[in-house]
Amino acid sequence: GSNNVSIGLSAMFSQTTAGANVAIGRNALYANLTGANNVAIGDQALTSSTGSNNTAVGLYAGLNCTGGSNVFMGTQNFQLNTDGGSNVGVGVQAGYNNTVGIQNTYIGYAAGYGQTGNTGNANTAVGNYSQKDRAGGSGNTSVGHYALGSDQNAGFNASDNTAVGTFTGQKMSSGALNTLIGYDAGKNLTTGSNNTCLGSYAGDATTSGSHNNIFGYACDTSSVNSTDQIVIGTNGQVG
Repeated sequence: GSNNVSIGLSAMFSQTTAGANVAIGRNALYANLTGANNVAIGDQALTSSTGSNNTAVGLYAGLNCTGGSNVFMGTQNFQLNTDGGSNVGVGVQAGYNNTVGIQNTYIGYAAGYGQTGNTGNANTAVGNYSQKDRAGGSGNTSVGHYALGSDQNAGFNASDNTAVGTFTGQKMSSGALNTLIGYDAGKNLTTGSNNTCLGSYAGDATTSGSHNNIFGYACDTSSVNSTDQIVIGTNGQVG
């Protein structure tokens, strides 16, 4: 190969016809044979990489990656990623367990940490621990500390949810098509779907209820599993 730069013990050790790669650090791009346009900086960054157009900066960043067109920035970022492609991770352990998921963006410490399997695609998580324990599910957007993710919802497989705010949708497990905006909004929602919660603590008591519209500080439905309710106002509640 041509136009390659390698610095470090066993960096780019296996390359044959690969071109336009940069490997800096012990075992960086170690297994790459033909992949091109990769940048690996850090001890064992992209060690198992065989793909192209990957950028990994950090200890073990993209360690097992064989997919292409990924950007991994941070220690152990997307460390277990194999065939997953077009992912972006910024932060220590962001996307750590992702294996084959594609088109995910995780920004923050341990954001998207728990994703496994092949169903976690097109998710966006911004904030420390955002979507931390989501195992699967696609099309989720979360912005905020622990938004759609904490140690309390391991196995989360919900899809197409939007959560903005600290602890928003924290316990979500399988609910879908929810829009939660505000501190603690929909925090205890687990299986409910098609809910809209707008305001701090809005809908924070609802768990399995669906098709509810809750607007205002600390507003909630009449019970944890209520459906088709509209609640508006500060501390408002139906019933």
